[in-house]
Order: sequence, then structure tokens, then C-alpha cells
Amino acid sequence: MKIKQIDHIFALSIHYRKLSYELLEEKDKQSVEEKYQSSKTELNELIDLFKEHGYHKGATYLENLSQRIFTNIELWLKTGVIAPKTTSLLERIFREIGRRIKRIAWGWSDEAVTKLSKMIILKKYSKEKWEQYWKQKLGIKGYFKIQIVQIEICPCQHF
Repeated sequence: MKIKQIDHIFALSIHYRKLSYELLEEKDKQSVEEKYQSSKTELNELIDLFKEHGYHKGATYLENLSQRIFTNIELWLKTGVIAPKTTSLLERIFREIGRRIKRIAWGWSDEAVTKLSKMIILKKYSKEKWEQYWKQKLGIKGYFKIQIVQIEICPCQHF
């Protein structure tokens, strides 16, 4: 992919949101780090308690949640920049694009992958444009409406 194309995808993914960020001050870093560590420890203790009492589904749910719950805090502590709006949105977009390109577009040209990426972004983040595109592509003018009034399920005569 060309840098210009990546910039275009990046600009689309932000949805023209105002970038809001805060800087984590050094004086606050230690107290945030301590609270983060204690919260993580308490969550692990809760998971262990669930396991002890035989609530394995609840423990699994909390374990899966705990893998993602502190990601932004760890990033903030590392970088000193708190940017909640863009980080999770971009991660979600690039994860989705990466997942689909690995499965669908392996070995495709850069141009085809770029078009697929645009389609993924449109489908996920601009439902109206996605529907408009397919209505135009399929020639749907909206002159009539199909309404299903009744459905009847009958047993198959051949079995």
C-alpha cells in the first residue's frame, strides 16, 4: 500500500472526530500505577474466588475481560498520553481490516486490497453509504415494498 492510501484510510477511520488527549503528569503517574496494580490484583483475586466456588463460566468471562480492560491504562502509563477516542477506534478498524484481508484478499494486488479496505470501512462505519452503494449496484429504485404477511411450515413429503 502506498503512504497516501494509508493516510486516506487513517483519515476515514477517525471520522473527522476532534482529537482529544490529555497528558499524564509525572506527579500523578505513580499513584495511577499503584491503583492500576491494586485493581488488577483485586480482579485476579475475584477470578480465583469464582474458580474456587465452581463458577467457571463467570471466571472465564472475567479472565477474557481482564485481558482487554487495562490495555489503554498500560498504554497511558507507557507513553504518558491519554487518548481514549482514537486508540480503541483505530485498533478496532485495523484489526477488522487485517482479519478480513488475511482471509479474503491474500495475494491480491495493492489496488484491490485498498478497495476492499474502503468497503470494510464503509460497511462498518457508514451504514447509509453502504446501503446506498448496494441499492445503486443492484438497481433497486424503491418503487415497491415486499411485505411477508404469513409463513407456513409444512413437513416435507419426501422423507
